[in-house]
Parts: sequence; structure tokens; C-alpha cells
Amino acid sequence: MAIKTFSLNFEDIIINVSLKPRVKYMRLKVKNSDASVSICAPYRTSKQDVIEFVKTNANWLRKTYETVKSKQLKDDEVMYLGKLYRLKIDDNFIKVQIINDEILVSSMRDFDKFKRQKAKEILGDLVMKFKPLIDKKINKISINSAKTRWGSCNYKKGYINFSIRLLGKDLSLIEYVVLHELTHLIYPNHSKQFYDFIANIMPDFRLKERLLKG
Repeated sequence: MAIKTFSLNFEDIIINVSLKPRVKYMRLKVKNSDASVSICAPYRTSKQDVIEFVKTNANWLRKTYETVKSKQLKDDEVMYLGKLYRLKIDDNFIKVQIINDEILVSSMRDFDKFKRQKAKEILGDLVMKFKPLIDKKINKISINSAKTRWGSCNYKKGYINFSIRLLGKDLSLIEYVVLHELTHLIYPNHSKQFYDFIANIMPDFRLKERLLKG
């Protein structure tokens, strides 16, 4: 059976509903990254049942939605290495500059180039930092625009991928992601040995995991 989808408007909050064959219970979620609201429900759930479910959880939904929305960045705000900056765009700026709490750029295109270059430098340095501890061949490091994961590893090919979104996080959190993905070259799965290896190098990694999840 194919997944069925529809949307609801509850007090100007758009809720995307997915009805799935293998789901047993309704689940309501507000996504931290963009404040989008979704419900996952059993396949044969009626629209009226979904509406009643939303009404039952209305107080939680309102409170959570407003809390998440309040944390969203404004149009002229960006996070860079864990710090909030105001982005000023003016074609008179010759190069990207960071002055106090402002980032000055000539265009978004130049800012994107700046971020990608910085990501290559920072991630490259961190890979070299941990590489002696991993002792596995790394054949390729790439930076992508992934929105659902911070990084990934193809241990068979020795490929490591990192999301450009990492550049918004504190350096210590970026460091953990790099160690996490490199460790997959040794332990492909999230086994006890995998986490024991990380804990031996970075004892506070669980805290960093929680911070990355928001």
C-alpha cells in the first residue's frame, strides 16, 4: 500500500499528515530545524480522527511550535561556528569580512563560496587531527548540502561526506562529527565497540550528540 498524505490547517499551523501501513500509533512532531509540523498515523486512520488527535494535543502543539519558531533565524541572521551574526550584503564589499557580530559580503554567492572554502579548511584540519588514531585509508572527503544528517561514511570505499550545515555549529561539535564519521571506517555500525572507541578519545561525546540534536 502506498503512503497517503494530506495537510491540515490548525490555528494557522500547517500540519503535514502521512498515513503509513506499518505505523501503529499516531505521532505528532515539530521539527527543530524549520518548525514544520507533521503527523505520522496508521494507514486506515480517518481525517476526523487526526483532527481529534490534534485537538487533544493542542496545548502541547501551540507551546512547542511557538518555542521552536522563536529560535528560528531572521532573514539577515546566520550562525557561523556556533555564534550568531548579522549578515550585511553590499556589492561594494570587496571580500567577505567578519567584524564583531557582523559578516560583510558582496553577495550570497560569495558568502556560499566563503562557507565552502572555510568548511574544507576546518574539516580537513580535523580529519588530519584524528587520522593517526584511525589508521585507515581515506580516499575522498566531500562537502554536500545534506539537511537530514551531519555526515556519512562509505567504509568500503573510504569516502567521508560532511554537510555544509556543520559550519554553523560550534567547533567542538564539528570535531565530534568528524571523529564519529572517521570511526565508521573501523566500525561500520553503531556497536558498543564503536562508541567505546569514541569515548576513549572524546569522553563528553554524548553531550555533543545532544547539542547537535538541538
